[in-house]
Amino acid sequence: MNKKGISPLIATVLVIGFTVALAAVIITWGQGFIKDTTENVDIQTQAQLKCTNVDFGIISATEVGGIKVESKSDQAISGFRVLTMNANGLTISSTAVTIVLDPFSVVTFNTFTAPFTLVGASSVKLIPVINGDITCGEAAKTTGVTVN
Repeated sequence: MNKKGISPLIATVLVIGFTVALAAVIITWGQGFIKDTTENVDIQTQAQLKCTNVDFGIISATEVGGIKVESKSDQAISGFRVLTMNANGLTISSTAVTIVLDPFSVVTFNTFTAPFTLVGASSVKLIPVINGDITCGEAAKTTGVTVN
C-alpha cells in the first residue's frame, strides 16, 4: 500500500490561511459588537444625565382634588407613572399619565384629566417621565393622600 499525504509546506500554508480567515471573522464581529455596546451605553448615559436635572415636588394629593405638582428645575417633565399604595405600602395601581409639567411651573391633575384614582389609597408615588420615554426612577417622590 502506497499512501501519500500533502507536503508539510502546503499543510502549513493551509493552517496559516485558515487562521487568518478566522481572525478576520472574529475581528469583524468584535468591531460590530463593540460599536453597538458603545452606542447603547451612550444612550443610557444621556438619559441618566437628563434625569439628574429633574426636580419636582408634590404640593398636595387628595382623593377629590387630585395631585398638585410643582417643577423645581429647568427640565420639562412629559408625564408621570402614578403608583397608588395602600396603608401596607403595597401598590394598588400603576398608571401612566401624560401631562406636561413645564420648567418652574405648577400643574394639577385629577380623575377628570388623567385615568387614575386616589380613592382608597393612603399614599401616592410619582415617577417622572421625560422626553416621552425616559423614566427617571431615582427622581420619584412619595406623599400621603388626604381624604376629603
